[in-house]
Amino acid sequence: MMDYTASLILPVGVEGSDLYDRVRKFILDVRRRCDESNVRLEVILVTDVGHKETLNAIIKLVRDFSVRALLISNKLGKWASIKNAIPYAKGKYIVILDADLPVSTDLLIKILLYIMSKGYDAVIPIRVSRHNGFLRRLLSIMYNGLINALFKTDVIDHQAGFKIISKELANDILINKSFSNSLIGDTELVIKLRKLRIKYLIIPVKWNENRSKSTIPLPNILISLGFELIKLILTTLLRSSLNIQRKVVGRVIELNSYSSLGHAYRWYVK
Repeated sequence: MMDYTASLILPVGVEGSDLYDRVRKFILDVRRRCDESNVRLEVILVTDVGHKETLNAIIKLVRDFSVRALLISNKLGKWASIKNAIPYAKGKYIVILDADLPVSTDLLIKILLYIMSKGYDAVIPIRVSRHNGFLRRLLSIMYNGLINALFKTDVIDHQAGFKIISKELANDILINKSFSNSLIGDTELVIKLRKLRIKYLIIPVKWNENRSKSTIPLPNILISLGFELIKLILTTLLRSSLNIQRKVVGRVIELNSYSSLGHAYRWYVK
């Protein structure tokens, strides 16, 4: 019998009280679609921020909709939070989606059903129908052009906040072979998937921007991407003795029971 199970991981930054209504609507819709499609989907919110309104919204979602919520005790970054959540996910597939929920539930379930039935290991989405300002479009074109020139991925979008990957592959690539703790994690994953001999799907995805701007200031984004791009070059292109390692920096706390599940890690290059 086909294993139609998946874990949806939502990395949550400083979202505020608006998070509750946005995720509530999404959960109601996606559960209806799952019931119609015989897909079992657990929802996991993971955060490393101590923002009071955001945490209150998460706790309310746990109480009202029985979603799972994980708190990382130290601030580590978006992708460190995601990677620390993966060992506690129960689904055969891991779905990683930005907390502004830019993909419709209908499209999400259709993609899941397709890759599950066809045996794909991963999905690389290409965002279409985006409504960004001129500066963001220009920076995106420049960034993707640079990544293509350096790593020969032949992919036109490396930063989509939506990925699907099998749990087995996530444990191998993201836990053991990925250094990113913050913004470049999407790019690093695309590069690693393109280099592996696995069955993956590149698919255009209608992107519904639900934020007027990023929750991270643009200068911070550019600085972080610059430093992490250097690490990506060192670990991917250059034949160096650098290794990707991780160290314990805190705890993973399940907000459903307020219990500690295990260590929280930060990844680094040495």
